[in-house]
Amino acid sequence: MRNARFLLMGDSALTVEFGREIDPQINAAIRAFNDAIFNARIGGVVETVPTYCSLTVYYEPNVIRCGE
Repeated sequence: MRNARFLLMGDSALTVEFGREIDPQINAAIRAFNDAIFNARIGGVVETVPTYCSLTVYYEPNVIRCGE
């Protein structure tokens, strides 16, 4: 995630952008990151939505803060 960009999506979501093009390596990194979040069982994480270039993480702001 050297070049990942973190974009706030309101008060209950964060998008991690891994690139701006469709690339198999970027997509593999997104899937691995998504699996890592799922396996970590982070309290307050509600849902993750992977795309070709990014992963959006929805969370409960009363349980966890974006910076955490």
